[in-house]
Amino acid sequence: MQRNHKQVSNSRRRTPTLSDILSLLALIVAMFAAWISLDTKHQQYDERLSIGIEAYEPSFIHASVTCGAVATLIKPYRITLINTGNAPLTITRSMVDIGGDKPGAGLVHSQDIILLGEQGSQTALPLKLEAADSKVYYTLASYPLPPAVTTLLCSGAAMGQPLPDRDAIVRRLQEASVDLQGNTIHPQAAMQAGPAFLWAPDLSDFPPMSIQVETARGGKAADRIIDKAAP
Repeated sequence: MQRNHKQVSNSRRRTPTLSDILSLLALIVAMFAAWISLDTKHQQYDERLSIGIEAYEPSFIHASVTCGAVATLIKPYRITLINTGNAPLTITRSMVDIGGDKPGAGLVHSQDIILLGEQGSQTALPLKLEAADSKVYYTLASYPLPPAVTTLLCSGAAMGQPLPDRDAIVRRLQEASVDLQGNTIHPQAAMQAGPAFLWAPDLSDFPPMSIQVETARGGKAADRIIDKAAP
């Protein structure tokens, strides 16, 4: 009885026909075409973001020195973001590296920064950029100063607070015949030098700074500056 049942089961099996094979091939071709369509659409909306940074002091942000265990120079920068692609993109993160030759290799590693608008108001992320759109923001970068300069400028000052008088900072540097990074300057040259020379002379460039932004789709754009300009 079991043998007859097995024979009946076997008799119900059907060899695939040409029609079955053609139907399967048609399904495979349709799936492949759909994948190509999605891939092409993704390429058409490929993100293209460019960034530029420059030392710039707007009217609402000023460079300053903040005292602490290590004094820091706080300098403003202007950031230009340009969406050169053909679709909107969303910026979800902005970071800075101080002292490295590329993003992620600095003294300050991938520290999130705050973007400021034209009037100094904080810009919240995420930030949307339409296709072919550009926007300008500002940010502040912190440069650690040498121990000798920290002692010179911060003696008797409140910790964690910016020094209120930039002219007084310049006078102290002139009297000590040093620049902001502790380089010795000839006394006569120091007294004749203006703030631009004492704050950022060519012989003591600030460490290079890199700013990198990331998008919601994982895109990245970065720029690097070696700042010689006075704050």
